[in-house]
Amino acid sequence: AAGNGLGCVELGRLYQTGKVGKKDVDRANEFYREACELDEFVGCREMAYSLRSTAPSQALTLFERGCKLGDGLSCKQSEKLSKKVSN
Repeated sequence: AAGNGLGCVELGRLYQTGKVGKKDVDRANEFYREACELDEFVGCREMAYSLRSTAPSQALTLFERGCKLGDGLSCKQSEKLSKKVSN
């Protein structure tokens, strides 16, 4: 999936759900990170979802990036999370 944002997202989902063996969220996030770096907003969003409870500031940055890449759902999540992070 190297160089293919959507391919990275799909691999991330397989690891996140355990469809390729044992469920591995850290490995899933590696693929989501790569997808996000390749400007695939779904990767940014999925990684943000997995980090929002443990690393809200990092999740906010990822939602904001997804929003800038044109993902309306990331924009909404960014708005919601920014209120929580700033409080």
